[in-house]
Amino acid sequence: MAPSCAPWPSSVKPSYLSEDIVATRRYKGKTNELLTKFLLNVALFSSAFGDQPPSRLAVLDPLCGGGTTLFQALVYRFDAWGIHRAKRDIESTEAFLRGYLREMDIPFEHRAERLRQVRRRYTFRIGQGGRPDNASWPMPIQL
Repeated sequence: MAPSCAPWPSSVKPSYLSEDIVATRRYKGKTNELLTKFLLNVALFSSAFGDQPPSRLAVLDPLCGGGTTLFQALVYRFDAWGIHRAKRDIESTEAFLRGYLREMDIPFEHRAERLRQVRRRYTFRIGQGGRPDNASWPMPIQL
């Protein structure tokens, strides 16, 4: 099986964020979840880190819209940054993520900032310290 299609090794637990965060949100123009997962796997396995268990990589989605790529990156325990021009899309993605994390009782820190030229920046730090694998916690996401 090609590495980009292979499942994670059974010894690796990708995240405590469920895959359903990616599938739950529906909106017009949403990127297909399987294509997103495939492209993240291609990026991982074509990098210098492809032969290692998944580690903390950084993902930048320059057209993040509703957050499909960002959420899949979080499921994989990657750091995620997203940029989008449409204010409404960013605000709805931020509200969805905040609501999802609260509903699933996942600890997080949230910060909303007004910036001069960028309008707004939303930062989430998901998870908490003190875990056995605390080198990968917390996971930041910026919208």
